[in-house]
Amino acid sequence: MASSILDIHHHIDIQPWSTHVDLAKDYENRIRIMDENGIDQATISPGNSFYRPHGIDDTRRINDLVADYVAKYNDRFPIGLGVVLPLQGDESLVEMERAVYDLGLRGFDWHNMCLGVPIDHEMMYRFLEVAMNIGVPAFIHAFPESTNEAPWRLEKIAGDFPEVTIVALSALCVWSYVESVIRIAERHPNILVDTLFFPVNKILERCVANLGAQRVLFGSDLVTTPEEKSYHHSASLEEIRRSTALNDQEKAQILGQNARQLFGISV
Repeated sequence: MASSILDIHHHIDIQPWSTHVDLAKDYENRIRIMDENGIDQATISPGNSFYRPHGIDDTRRINDLVADYVAKYNDRFPIGLGVVLPLQGDESLVEMERAVYDLGLRGFDWHNMCLGVPIDHEMMYRFLEVAMNIGVPAFIHAFPESTNEAPWRLEKIAGDFPEVTIVALSALCVWSYVESVIRIAERHPNILVDTLFFPVNKILERCVANLGAQRVLFGSDLVTTPEEKSYHHSASLEEIRRSTALNDQEKAQILGQNARQLFGISV
């Protein structure tokens, strides 16, 4: 079993006007929920639905806040992911370089369902080209019931950028699409999948059998709001821990080793 669990799917609900007091409140709530689940560390990334009346300046502010969060709470959140928005144009390409080279962020997170353009939009292609050039992974939500995040769009962009590691978030959330997502990932070894799925139909075991444990990353999408306790439990984590089909090494890979290898960090 993993000696230290690293969760790769955490979003912080911030706005351009958020303060360090807001970050501290989020941290306090988040580590309480993580501790209740036995999660040691997590990546942190902003949601994509923040207000941006000032355009790219608001996006820059969001990335600054994520970098501040990681700098202050690095023991529990060693990895920060940035955001750039397709409809903000060429300035977003410059922001990608600033976020990595100046702020120390380690990749980018896109939730195209919130962005008004699909995964395979022309600007997303330009984003992945920059990600390839600066050597960071792309975390792309591929929630199958969203037209903008349809699995066939994920396959298209993964096939066109085989050099970029794409972490497909939430791709296994919809039962009727599980088989197609697994088959797409089989065809494209640069796709990794997270464990945001329901503990039925042996999805975990099917992913490991078809893709290998090395391509599955523990991701919970645990939220600090709403405060309802039922939102604060990771069913997939319990499924991984209790699985009798996976051996201890496979569990360790999924629960932390794969993510640390992806980012080149130690326990």
